[in-house]
Amino acid sequence: MRWHRPGRLVSAGSILADIGVDVPHLPPRGGDVLASSATLSAGGAFNVLAAAARQGLQAMFAGRHGSGPHGDCIRAALVREGIEAWLPPSTDADSGFCLVMVEPDGERSFVTSPGVESRPGPHDLARIPLRDDDAVFVSGYDLV
Repeated sequence: MRWHRPGRLVSAGSILADIGVDVPHLPPRGGDVLASSATLSAGGAFNVLAAAARQGLQAMFAGRHGSGPHGDCIRAALVREGIEAWLPPSTDADSGFCLVMVEPDGERSFVTSPGVESRPGPHDLARIPLRDDDAVFVSGYDLV
């Protein structure tokens, strides 16, 4: 079997806003902890698309993204990487986010709040303009 480089990577996987916080430890149940820093960035399937784009592969995001501040963050990251967003922003809600708590040893714990990216409809997926030389990325999280 001979491998051929695809002409484009198309992702229907979810992109969320990652809110990363560096914490000394996770809070106990009902407790609190102060973060030493916080960041906001695009995450999820964005990482796969950005890696492909940085390797010179044309990339297209075919998933849903919201019209609020999280969607704005995601679209700005896509533009910075030269990745096309196929769908317009959803006007009914924002993209979801993932709170990423990072402990000093690098261990990460997550809390995810889904948004419009978690509601792809069959009509959205059926309309993706796929080409014969496309590779398609989907995530197991999305298939659940």
